[in-house]
Amino acid sequence: MVFKMLESRSSAAATLDYNYRKVADGSATIVAHYRLPNLSRSGVYDTFARLEYTDYPVKEVGFHMAVNPGPDDTCTEDQIIKAIYKTMYKLGYKSQPFLVFRHNDIDRAHYHVVSSRISAITGRKINNHNEKRRLTDYTRSIGPEFNFTVPDGAAEKAANKYVKRDTLVPGRFVPGKGVYPQLRGIYAHALQYGFSDFSDLAAVLELKGVRATLRGTPDAPKVVLRGLDADGNPVTAPVSESQAQRDWYKGYEGMKYVHSHVNYSHFNELKYRIELAFDESRTAAGLMQYLKRLGIEPVVVNDAAGHIRTVKFISHKDMAVIDLRALPLPLQNKILKASAQVQVAQPISFSAISRILYPVGQPHGASWSGKVAPTKEQLQDKWRDGQAGRMDADFTEDVGGPKLK
Repeated sequence: MVFKMLESRSSAAATLDYNYRKVADGSATIVAHYRLPNLSRSGVYDTFARLEYTDYPVKEVGFHMAVNPGPDDTCTEDQIIKAIYKTMYKLGYKSQPFLVFRHNDIDRAHYHVVSSRISAITGRKINNHNEKRRLTDYTRSIGPEFNFTVPDGAAEKAANKYVKRDTLVPGRFVPGKGVYPQLRGIYAHALQYGFSDFSDLAAVLELKGVRATLRGTPDAPKVVLRGLDADGNPVTAPVSESQAQRDWYKGYEGMKYVHSHVNYSHFNELKYRIELAFDESRTAAGLMQYLKRLGIEPVVVNDAAGHIRTVKFISHKDMAVIDLRALPLPLQNKILKASAQVQVAQPISFSAISRILYPVGQPHGASWSGKVAPTKEQLQDKWRDGQAGRMDADFTEDVGGPKLK
């Protein structure tokens, strides 16, 4: 189990928006709540808006925590919710309203907890100093009680046996310098990125100027690397594992196991950031700037014929890779449909795709959904409505949470 604090916002409203969109499209459900007198959507927003109304500026108001059960955890959902309640109490949110959303948009169900750091008792901000460390320490201590374990870093240290350190600091491949030391160092560094399969790892290596392919037999695959120039053209002969004196494929298998069992929270964090970028961007330039600010680099992956196969989103901040196919289906369809409209022989950049997603010529531009982007005045009105808790949608989630004394 991994308990992780997500990006803090200036209000709980933005985080509620994200989770309620999941409820609306059927990929999330409210499974628990606490200190919310009105469970309609507008009532929930009203509760948080009244709580967060202050006469002084406050940062990091929105509380957003992700809870990701591990593949080896045997806890039930009821145990997970009770652990969340105990954790919120321990962190100082005993008097705060909060909601627990269960997300089912990936192969493993996980949970999002939304609250506010403006105290319902004092009206002042709850101290969140060292909150991440306190969260990890406490959830690790209650793990045995609820049949889950919180990783302590031992698995990552054990995985280092798969990565042989080189004296060369890894960076992009530089033609003309020592080929073998560069390939060994870059490959070892790329293994640290969270990936799901070899194509993810190959996308990271391609960014670093190294092309990776699989050779050998299905029973005994081997990795072959080639150095690339600045334009992505091979400038070295294929280098095999025996030539480099490295077990590259064995290292890939070992780190794949580590990432799937320990670093799976990185994938959820990256997925959340990508959805946030698409939801809040209204132009192609805005999308690219937003992704860049989040440290995310989109890479188009083509097949041998030059046709677009998928898009990989690589986060250098989180050191993780996520495939387009792991994103929500509506977003997948829009990107792939736009990509198919571009008929070129050479591989195209993500900017070319985004120009299709964000057509120009309409008033104020257009959003990736095809709707005209709102004006500045409309955005201001929406913000005021959100702060006041007046929302267009008005549906009720009559769900109950554990009754704690």
